[in-house]
Amino acid sequence: MAKLDMRNVVLSVTLFIAIAYVICRLFFWIIPEQSAAFSSYLFHGIKTEAAPMSLSGFVIGLIGSIILSIAGSALFVWIYNKVAKK
Repeated sequence: MAKLDMRNVVLSVTLFIAIAYVICRLFFWIIPEQSAAFSSYLFHGIKTEAAPMSLSGFVIGLIGSIILSIAGSALFVWIYNKVAKK
């Protein structure tokens, strides 16, 4: 099995997550009640609110999403490459 390139996978996943975060926040800004209802279906009934978000809250959420996507995708590539060796 071919090994995954850490840099390419991490960059691809992180860009995807950042774009998805921005699109999600746009939906919550444009149609807040419908977005909150839809997200409660996605997250198995966890009640979400259509609360207003400040610019600082948006940036903090985006940075957090980026950090988690970097860590998660790097861990995935590391595990995959370990398994692929065998």
